[in-house]
Amino acid sequence: MAPGEVAEFDTHDPHWLGSDNDQPVELLVIFGKQGERAHLRARPTS
Repeated sequence: MAPGEVAEFDTHDPHWLGSDNDQPVELLVIFGKQGERAHLRARPTS
């Protein structure tokens, strides 16, 4: 993924978040009031 892109996936499936190389990863997840879903936003690339 490129900077500014987002991903959404079913958290019932096993998953892992991290880097596939030695570079650091930044992850920001913001949940709604009830914690039901993440709100993901990014600036347009164009």
